[in-house]
Amino acid sequence: MYVEFQSKHPHRSLWVAVFHHLENDNAEFERVKAELAKVGFVPNEFPPASPLDGVEEISFGKRGTGIFGLWADDEKKIFKREAKQALVRAGYLAAGSVPYRKLTFQDCI
Repeated sequence: MYVEFQSKHPHRSLWVAVFHHLENDNAEFERVKAELAKVGFVPNEFPPASPLDGVEEISFGKRGTGIFGLWADDEKKIFKREAKQALVRAGYLAAGSVPYRKLTFQDCI
């Protein structure tokens, strides 16, 4: 399983992208999913893309108080910290950092 933070322009909010192997990561994925849900990160409302080589990507987001659910400046710090703590509780992250990928227009098409 692989986890990273992702955002797209204007990078006011981010989401947690979880890439997991359908055959052997289910218990770890379910722990991560449950811990993220406890802090308000839920799977996005779009159906996941078809798995590629047995790997499925599920994105978890949390709405903020800004327009269209974007995060306010103080929320970004708090929500990012909550997501990291959830990953630690799930046993995915010892205490290290989560990669943060700022998507470009080309990544989104």
